[in-house]
Amino acid sequence: MNSIKKPLLSVSLITYNQENYIAEALQSIINQKGNFELEIVIGNDASTDGTKEIIEKYRKIHPQVIKPIHHKENIGMMNNFIDTYRRCSGVYIAYLEGDDYWTDPLKLDKQISILIDNPLLSFCFTDVIKVDRNGRDLVKFSDYRGLDKSQIIPLKEIIEAKIRKIHIGTILSKRYSFDFPQWYRNVLAGDFIFTIMLGDKGSVYYLNHVTCAYRKHEKSVTNRPFSYNYYKHLKEIYLKSDSFFENKYTHNFDKAINILKAQYNLNKFQQEKVFIIKLWRFFLLLFELPLLYISFRDLFWLLRKTKGTE
Repeated sequence: MNSIKKPLLSVSLITYNQENYIAEALQSIINQKGNFELEIVIGNDASTDGTKEIIEKYRKIHPQVIKPIHHKENIGMMNNFIDTYRRCSGVYIAYLEGDDYWTDPLKLDKQISILIDNPLLSFCFTDVIKVDRNGRDLVKFSDYRGLDKSQIIPLKEIIEAKIRKIHIGTILSKRYSFDFPQWYRNVLAGDFIFTIMLGDKGSVYYLNHVTCAYRKHEKSVTNRPFSYNYYKHLKEIYLKSDSFFENKYTHNFDKAINILKAQYNLNKFQQEKVFIIKLWRFFLLLFELPLLYISFRDLFWLLRKTKGTE
């Protein structure tokens, strides 16, 4: 019996009710050029709009490439992500969400060459542009803190948020057999923790190039206010993550929690309408920064974040 040849590369694509965007996401994957076997594993989380029909239309055109999983019941974003990830059979995995799309047809070819040539790397990521619901550019996730050239990034800097948030749509990684903890299935957005799980397996490489468009609209997962409950949720996730990694990165997670606290307080300061209270929050924030081990350089970065430039 002939053995089935596994693809070199899998694309994990998750979607839910994204009929207006899923075709653009799929087409950006189909448009990829390179000398590699490719499969597209699609986790459709029981969409109730026309998403399934669009996926099936593409599957009929590319039956050997597109492998959809149409869940009969909604299982939730993170369960859908885990299930789709585990169904990928490639040596390497790229990731995309159904309302985003790739902008460079050589994205996978460039990244797979980097990973093959550097076997100690666990994943490679790139820059991303933010676009609105109609695809109009809003802002490039700019390179700051010295990220003006391609380079290896220490994992501690990813945990401490010393580099801009890594967008999952830019990542190409090796495939690992992760034992996802139960709490991970209930996080509001698991990209950050997943990048640390990948980075814990090897070195991380930043490619100074835009390869992906992240769509910002009213239904985006990250389009939520930085409320106190959201801050508490993220803090709890960071503490659980520290335990998951057996306290190898406790110092780094502590710094990340400090950044979260300062970001929340800065957000409250910016939203305050009463001048006296706003002034009090400002002095409280200045007093708090040294206690949180946050520099004024960090403060200016947080100001940019809370103004929505990321």
